[in-house]
Amino acid sequence: MFFIQPLIGRIITPHFGGSAQVWSVLLLFFQLTLFFGYLLSHCILRITKKKQVLIYSLLYVLGLIVFSFYSDFSFNWVTQNSPSYSILSYLFVNLFFPCLLISSVSTYFQKAYDFLNLGKAYRLYALSNLGSLICLLLFPLLLEPILDNQELLKTWKLLCAIDLVIIFIILGILYFKNDSGEIKTEKINFDQAKINQIKWILYSAFGTSLLVSVTQYTTSEIAPVPVIWIIPLMIYLISFILIYKKNGIYDHESRTSIIYLTQILIFYFIFSSSLGVGDYLVSFLIYFLALVILHGEIYLIRPNEKYLSTYYLYISLGGALGGIFSNLVLPLLLSINRDYQFSMLLFIILTFYILKKENLSIYKQKRIENLYHFSVLLLTIGGLYILYEKTLMHKHYRNFYGSISIEEYKTHKKLVHGVTTHGIELQNSTVPTSYYHPASPFSLVFNFLKSEKINIDIVNIGLGIGTIASYLENGDNLHFIELDPKIVSIAKNEFSFLKKSKGNISIDIGDGRKVLERDNSKYDLVFLDAYNSDAVPVHLLTKEAIEMYMEKLGDKGIILFHLSSRYLNLYKMCDALAKELGLLNLVILDHTNDQFSSKSIYSIMIKSVSHLDKLKARLKSEKYSDLRELKFKKINSKVWTDSYSSIFEILKFKEEI
Repeated sequence: MFFIQPLIGRIITPHFGGSAQVWSVLLLFFQLTLFFGYLLSHCILRITKKKQVLIYSLLYVLGLIVFSFYSDFSFNWVTQNSPSYSILSYLFVNLFFPCLLISSVSTYFQKAYDFLNLGKAYRLYALSNLGSLICLLLFPLLLEPILDNQELLKTWKLLCAIDLVIIFIILGILYFKNDSGEIKTEKINFDQAKINQIKWILYSAFGTSLLVSVTQYTTSEIAPVPVIWIIPLMIYLISFILIYKKNGIYDHESRTSIIYLTQILIFYFIFSSSLGVGDYLVSFLIYFLALVILHGEIYLIRPNEKYLSTYYLYISLGGALGGIFSNLVLPLLLSINRDYQFSMLLFIILTFYILKKENLSIYKQKRIENLYHFSVLLLTIGGLYILYEKTLMHKHYRNFYGSISIEEYKTHKKLVHGVTTHGIELQNSTVPTSYYHPASPFSLVFNFLKSEKINIDIVNIGLGIGTIASYLENGDNLHFIELDPKIVSIAKNEFSFLKKSKGNISIDIGDGRKVLERDNSKYDLVFLDAYNSDAVPVHLLTKEAIEMYMEKLGDKGIILFHLSSRYLNLYKMCDALAKELGLLNLVILDHTNDQFSSKSIYSIMIKSVSHLDKLKARLKSEKYSDLRELKFKKINSKVWTDSYSSIFEILKFKEEI
């Protein structure tokens, strides 16, 4: 299960333009599959032992046959319309049956372990999660760098076959074990355990909701790649391991201190205005502590092992409900993507309930305790109000591709995607602004091309508000490719760069790489500026992608990348890719940073030495005095390809420029 998750994510993501939401939908699918797997195991445990073994054996053989001969991972029929439901339906058709069987094994064998009197069955839950964690780590660290997608799929099928053999051996032992006992689950008296069952569902739902929201938070702001996506999932698994192992970290003595510490850290995070790598580390710490509390509370009210399958069934039901809430309900409640912050504030309310219900406190004096609780409630209400107020301040839109805000002021209005500004337009003016101001690296390249050719042809992957259209003159042609239909509508109706442009403009909706591959035109400039908030779709920066861009260039063409990022030194990977492909590369830093002009970094890939010399000569002119060629330490890592992408060497832990 935890081998196929990051692999399928990597295969699917390029089909949706690198959208980070793909990973959240994947989490929902696997949570739903886990629930149905536990339900299958729970139902099988209601019949006799020999029937259990026969049914499991039959299902596993059938599952292996179906997966070997039927599964299709080309994703050719996955559509851009209702992408979440399209992805879910595709995964259910191709992966549900084998994943269902795999997910049902854990509960069944824990019951068998208890039946054979081999020890405490709950300890196996920690061991099961440890195995999942190891498998999850092996993917980006060992398997992904050396195997392509098809080889990884074959490896997974081989592992499934090995798993099948092991399961058959264990089932055989159980089948021929000479005793009269039965591996059965006992039915819990709902009236007696009603409160605990509600807590199992509620706490588990909270945990999954946090998993989905923190996954969205990280993948949409850094990069939608497996190594980033698995971090929240790893923390999720680690929390289970540390709690269900022998002498777990959460007990009646430690819970109070952990809850108080988590509350304080949440308020620091909610009211902090900075956005750096350090803040992500704090957010991960909060997320871990919150999961320890939630999963720890579930553990403290666990039933006897004879009710084990019912216990896990309720936990998985909560997980599925949490995934549904975060993926399908919460986006309807919040027009801006502040899901993680919202979930954290709701979690504060839950911890407040736990402290009061269990009469937990670190304060000896009741007056100080009440003052603390009053402050917590006041800050929570304040945080919720701030989130609510933000939804009222400007126009907000939200869809599968992210959250979009149009912020309008007296002097200008701007488009904000997630937390990143994607375009500024001055009132009653079409002067280019932001990363494309008149003395920007884009201006340098555009004016150079115009000096070489009267009319130029440009393809721009990533529309934004269409700012660069203001550069066009009569006879120039600009072809935009934009993934999100809502962005196209906003650029046309809310901003005026497209309307007032002198050049010829065309717009295609779809993934930039796919659309450009079908395009037979030749361009003077291929411009890459496609961000989802601050995260760049990695599949647009691979060796194969750049080879395709080169095919679309005319004889004297240029590939231009806008690479500004809070968290990644993308220019280093671009430089390594240019070297790999035998291209000349010029990295330019724009120091300009005022109200309407933004600091930026660009990479220029070019074939001709003479063209590069001319660009460097222009760079020395007075107009471009705020620009400079960037010198930096080269990286020696493997370049990104369609089958490999590691961000470790280009993570930006401190400002290097």
